[in-house]
Amino acid sequence: MQGLIKGISKSFSTLSIQKSSLTTGIRNYSLVIESVEFPKHILESEHKKEGKEPTRARKLRVKRDHQRRQTFITLKQQKPITDWRLAPPAHLPAYDASKVAPKVNYKARVDEFEDTPNGWKQRRHQKLLDKHQQDKKTLKEIKEKRKENYDQFMTKERQRKQAFQDKMAARVNDSTTVDN
Repeated sequence: MQGLIKGISKSFSTLSIQKSSLTTGIRNYSLVIESVEFPKHILESEHKKEGKEPTRARKLRVKRDHQRRQTFITLKQQKPITDWRLAPPAHLPAYDASKVAPKVNYKARVDEFEDTPNGWKQRRHQKLLDKHQQDKKTLKEIKEKRKENYDQFMTKERQRKQAFQDKMAARVNDSTTVDN
């Protein structure tokens, strides 16, 4: 019996929520309603969607309208431009090539290499060769410096040893002269 009451009250509540034509639905779960009769046209009618289905064109139109409203709001709130370096590109004057001179004349640079096919490969290879030459030169300088340092060290070492031997020879000579 309890399950039957739950089932009736549940169906009654769902019908009263879904069907707008059913205005007499008073939900009182404490009262047991044994038989509830609904008109046949209410039971057979399906839940109709309100309005049309959104199509692609309608979605795009809504999106454009929203964008239009947003831009209108931003235009109303916009302040006058004081620093033109920070101005968005749309507000800048039209481009005039006569006022702007490029730092590098790229057309002339391109014309230099037009005669040689795959000029970029040759230039890259030349750069690589130059780099190798520079590396070899640097290594040669390092080797020469090391050799120079080694020669200086060896001459100092020889001088030190020679000075030590002279000192020892002088001691030996002094000791022999003292004994005599």
